[in-house]
Amino acid sequence: MSPLLGRPSLQGSHLVRRALLLGVAIVIASAPLSILLAGSSWLVIPLMACAVVIGSGTLLRSLLRSSVLVPVLQLVVIAGMLLAVQRMQGVTDPGGGLGALIGAQPGIIVTGLQELTGALPPVVLQPHGAVVVLLMICLVVLGLDLMFLDLGWHTPTALLLMGFILAPALQQPSGGQWWTAIGPVIAGLLIFSARTLHGDPAYLEGDQRPQAGPLRRRERVIAAVAAATLLVAGLTLPLSTALPQTAPPRIPLSIDAVNQWQGPQTPPLGPVMIDDSVSVRQELLRGEEREVLRYTTTDETPSYLRLTTLPRYDDGDFKAGPGMPWDPRVETPAFSNLTLDRMPVDPATEQLAEHTITLQDLGGPRAPLPDNVRGLDTGTLDSAEVSIGDPGAVVVDTAGIIGTPYTVLSEERRTTPEQLRAMPIEQLQGPFEQGVVSGEVPQVAADLAEQLATDAGAENAYDTAVAYQEHFRTSYAYSLTVRTPPGADPLQTFLDNRIGYCEQFAAAFALMMNAQGYPTRVVIGFTAGMRDGEEWVVTSHNAHAWPEVWFGPEHGWVPFEPTPAAAANGVNPPDHTDPDAAPEGEDQVEEPTAGEVTPEAPTPGEPTAPTPTTGQETDDAGDTGGQGTEGAAGDGAQPWGVLGVVLLIGALAGAVVWLGRRRTTALEGRWQAAAEEGPQALASRAWSELDQAVQARARRIKWLGWSSWYGRPPVQLHLDAALPPNEALASLLAQAREGRIPVEDRHEQAAERLGRAVHQARYAPGGAVAGAGPVPGPGAGSGLGAGAGAGEAGPAGGALREDVDTLTELLTRAPRRSS
Repeated sequence: MSPLLGRPSLQGSHLVRRALLLGVAIVIASAPLSILLAGSSWLVIPLMACAVVIGSGTLLRSLLRSSVLVPVLQLVVIAGMLLAVQRMQGVTDPGGGLGALIGAQPGIIVTGLQELTGALPPVVLQPHGAVVVLLMICLVVLGLDLMFLDLGWHTPTALLLMGFILAPALQQPSGGQWWTAIGPVIAGLLIFSARTLHGDPAYLEGDQRPQAGPLRRRERVIAAVAAATLLVAGLTLPLSTALPQTAPPRIPLSIDAVNQWQGPQTPPLGPVMIDDSVSVRQELLRGEEREVLRYTTTDETPSYLRLTTLPRYDDGDFKAGPGMPWDPRVETPAFSNLTLDRMPVDPATEQLAEHTITLQDLGGPRAPLPDNVRGLDTGTLDSAEVSIGDPGAVVVDTAGIIGTPYTVLSEERRTTPEQLRAMPIEQLQGPFEQGVVSGEVPQVAADLAEQLATDAGAENAYDTAVAYQEHFRTSYAYSLTVRTPPGADPLQTFLDNRIGYCEQFAAAFALMMNAQGYPTRVVIGFTAGMRDGEEWVVTSHNAHAWPEVWFGPEHGWVPFEPTPAAAANGVNPPDHTDPDAAPEGEDQVEEPTAGEVTPEAPTPGEPTAPTPTTGQETDDAGDTGGQGTEGAAGDGAQPWGVLGVVLLIGALAGAVVWLGRRRTTALEGRWQAAAEEGPQALASRAWSELDQAVQARARRIKWLGWSSWYGRPPVQLHLDAALPPNEALASLLAQAREGRIPVEDRHEQAAERLGRAVHQARYAPGGAVAGAGPVPGPGAGSGLGAGAGAGEAGPAGGALREDVDTLTELLTRAPRRSS
């Protein structure tokens, strides 16, 4: 059944077909990974792993006589691929030597694991995390490759592929699309079909198990399997709604849940309170995701919903402050101001977007509003106090309007990158001059701001903001549970470790923009939520903080989004962001909300991070992640990396082929020289080649005996030089039989012919060969060939060489094991 079980291995087209089948099955079974990995990483990385591992394994099995070395060489190929990917991803120092490259591996693995465990699914892979995921998938593919192609274990392979469906359930109990569940099932059925439908006699030789042979009634079995599959697929959905439902899991397996098990107390439940006095992170960490509000809108891409703005930085926190005062020199209010005249500020705007908002569970004094409000139905808000202008807000007891809809009219922002780039800096200083945006910027933020602006060649506020946005989104990881070490500066820790949550990203962005002379504030509110039919649903896990940059009255406060998409709560770069600068594959306005996480309570005395809160320390437990590489996030392994890996494999395969051909050429030359010298030299060459094969087996047993390939204990074979040739070969076959090595008729016939030919060449007078005529059986021909002419009908040595090859093949066999 397989070489590892002492049976013939797959060869030729059978090997290629089975390797392709396994690769396709693994890629299909990887569908559930789309729940855990953002973008196309779930597809690109398994494809890359299958191409490298299964492709190299198929090539090596075709080139090597013994397939025991194949898994070892596949590990070497995997290591080479990972090193190449690390260099291309910029994870390692290109100038370092091999020693530095190897020494950096533990740090890369630890950093990658921190990135993966510190983010909520679906995860946008950073470079280190992509390397770790690629390594894990390669090892899984290697194990399946060994089980399926070498051991022939169809059932375990199929069950493991079906088990892929369980992996996302540990991190994302809410599940995913229907095809994420169907993929592993189809993959398992493909592997089962290989066992059921494949009838290659050579591959199944010696396997006495009843399920090993070809089907007697193949059509009936195929029909029965298809009917059963369709029946299960057809009844699953109807029955799932009728059967009793289990309660949603309260503690999904994640790093946040693990930290919770360490002992922090659960914060008290109650209405969702998200404003400048309560940390957004604590709302995101609540174990039960609750619906905050629903709304309908005529806007196809609705904006974030704001609650309050925080323009002043003081003592490590962003705080609320006065809005932009009315300036009589300005004929029209700023574009982002809240107005109630139901008239658009931009003359090009033909129609205002209408939002009807109904609160479901929201505490606090402010009602959420979209951007650029132009009208408000205050009749349903009774005693609400509406603040016109900037920042603009509706102050109301939200508990008193639960379930009561209110209508808001807003104006779509038509700002373009060209317009924002053209704004002169002197028109952007209003918030600084009027004291609206204030606070001393820490030096660490100012230094980083200067460095990034210089590297990006940014000469205006817009290009600077885009550079900072892309820096954070592509070089940092997202986690709700990062902790600032006692006594450490929270901002310095965030910038050094490159991992944090939305408040830290927004605050750091605002500080860096202010350091460059561009007024920026932090806003607290919700992302747009998730579409549910005609409505949009906003939950507690859509709580968010983001920065806004002042671009003069014509454009007002313009939002940016530095939080990575790994936040998975609907964060999305704004429409005005330059498409050339925006990260690919992150259009996630309708992204499902974050998974349920066990809440954590604040720990008194914890230093506060630079978060947009008022007097509120954020101090949840967790680990910090590692540093990524700017511009290298997104879909994990880059497509151009595959080309480098393929070239590496091609170079290795070419070296193996070249060495094999060189060995074959040398062997052919030795046989040809022996044939030219005469029968005695030819017989000596044949015996020498066989003796070398026996010694090669002994060397393989010495190095690979632990693998049980050659039995346990390993079965040693000896060619006794003290015996006559025919007796020595007979003894060799007897040793093989005693060791349960399959000896066939062709081996006995080859030994008989070879023993007789060598005996005659050694002991006949003058080396003459008596009766060197044709010998019946495979490889018929003269025992030694007619002197120098032995190579005319084929390779030098004729049938004698074929007999040596036949016996050499016997020496590579492993003992047969009981079924």
